[in-house]
Amino acid sequence: MELVKKSHKMSVNKIIRLKLFAAFLFSLILFILPNVAATDSRKSVKQDSDILTVDFTDYYLSVQAHNADINDLFKEITLKTGVRIITESPIDYQISINFNRKGFTRGMRLILSSLKNGNYEGNFHLGKTFTDSIYKIRKISKAEIQARKEMHQHKAEFHNLKGKELLKKGKDYQAYKKFIAALRADPDYLPSHKDLINIFQLWEDDEKLIDRIKRVINLEPDNAYNHLLLAEAYRRQYFHEKALENYSKFLDKNQKMEDVERVKEIIAWMNTKANIEYFRLISESRDLISDEQFERAKNLLNQAINFDPSRQKAYELIALVYNLQHNYQDGVKWRKKLADIAPNNTKNLLFLIRDLRILSDHEAASGYLQKAKQLSKTEYMRMLIEKEQKFLR
Repeated sequence: MELVKKSHKMSVNKIIRLKLFAAFLFSLILFILPNVAATDSRKSVKQDSDILTVDFTDYYLSVQAHNADINDLFKEITLKTGVRIITESPIDYQISINFNRKGFTRGMRLILSSLKNGNYEGNFHLGKTFTDSIYKIRKISKAEIQARKEMHQHKAEFHNLKGKELLKKGKDYQAYKKFIAALRADPDYLPSHKDLINIFQLWEDDEKLIDRIKRVINLEPDNAYNHLLLAEAYRRQYFHEKALENYSKFLDKNQKMEDVERVKEIIAWMNTKANIEYFRLISESRDLISDEQFERAKNLLNQAINFDPSRQKAYELIALVYNLQHNYQDGVKWRKKLADIAPNNTKNLLFLIRDLRILSDHEAASGYLQKAKQLSKTEYMRMLIEKEQKFLR
């Protein structure tokens, strides 16, 4: 009986020792594995990517990555920001991206949009503090993408239709806002881009017109008449080479004979000695203004005015130079000269009203304001005139 008790005691002690040893081994494994994983992760970052740096300062994220594993990038972002990034399904992708000082959510959007077939979206779930937060990433199915596309297109169609109705009623500025709303819903909705082209033509705003036509060309590259519209806008702004380039593209792409003879005549007119010289003077003076070489620019613009006093562009630019120098008195002189040769130029009248207001000549400004009111044909121009009128009260 005593032997049995001793034997039982020895076996219990042996079991206890084995359990303690097993517990020690288990704790050792738990300690080693994360360090091994972290080492492997660091090695993979160094070996698999040429560049991978992440900075997070004042809640702004900066990322520089070249051929980096997307999962390594997520680990680095978590390390620097404390935000846990959770993906619904594994992402196998080598990413190359470079951006500086973006808000966390915007930065993550940039990363997701740069993924191949970037059909991913992320949602930020704020915790008690920023570092307790979670950013969940999921892949969007093709069916969902199609459904969203159709929904956005319906929204775009709705806003565009409302814009057209407003435009018919003469409410061009309200129509403009509807066309912009349509493009927020669907940035590639071509009808709204084309309606904005009509708006900017109505407003005689060649700068915005040029930008919009370029976008339409990206969406509709084979339409020759887009290049014709762009060439006309460049010609009005005296960009000689860009205008000729787009006239040529129109002739190359145009399958019909409409407008061909007219365009050939314009090209021939632009290439006359007198026109080449005037375009050169405007182009060089514009470059000098950009470089803030104002005196040299004024010299070239005076030459352009002497060369052809009937053209408006040199007057506009020389008045602009004086404005940039805060010399509003001389600026007003040139704007008055422009008003004499182009009395229907409402944009010039608005600048003239503003400059006279700055000089505290409210009486003269009010006189030009009345002229601008009589000439205003668009809701947008009336809105700008009303704004100036408020300043004069």
